[in-house]
Amino acid sequence: MNGPSSQITSLRQSAAITLPISGMTCAACQAHVQKSLVELPGVASASVNLMTRSARVEYDPERTSPALLVEAVREGGYDAEVPVEGLSAFDEQEQQHQANVEEQQALFRKAVVTLITGAVVMAAMIGAPHMFHRWLDAAQFVAAVVVMTWAGRHFYVRAWASVKRRTPDMSTLVAVGTLSAFFFSTVALFAPG
Repeated sequence: MNGPSSQITSLRQSAAITLPISGMTCAACQAHVQKSLVELPGVASASVNLMTRSARVEYDPERTSPALLVEAVREGGYDAEVPVEGLSAFDEQEQQHQANVEEQQALFRKAVVTLITGAVVMAAMIGAPHMFHRWLDAAQFVAAVVVMTWAGRHFYVRAWASVKRRTPDMSTLVAVGTLSAFFFSTVALFAPG
């Protein structure tokens, strides 16, 4: 007899987890995180939300783990953490809110330092006698290197990760633009002819 009652179906055990994700800035970032998770063996589905900066993942615990999910997100150039067990939904939301506030404060500090550095360098160029311009050019070069490696580091890290995955995003656009300007300016500084 081949009726429905005689068919044997094997149901795999499945689990679900919501991972807080940081570093996403656009829809392309959201798509990259989702792709990173879906491509992981054992993941049945992944839904990434840019607004809540989280990913809901259904997976087979025999084939993957929350730690591997976090690693996949990090390899994609973003950050994630395994949620702490025993926290209420309110506590998890409060933790995620605090992480977002800290990220925004760090970006604000970097923006302020970058703006002040740029204003000081431009003011020095305007008020300096012509004989000091060569020294100021060197100071501008050093300031640009510091600003790019400190304030802009996250763009370059994310851009490199997206290039490795062959999925460019907004960070790739920013990195290409700023690096092009930097290299052109460096050549003009050291070989002005």
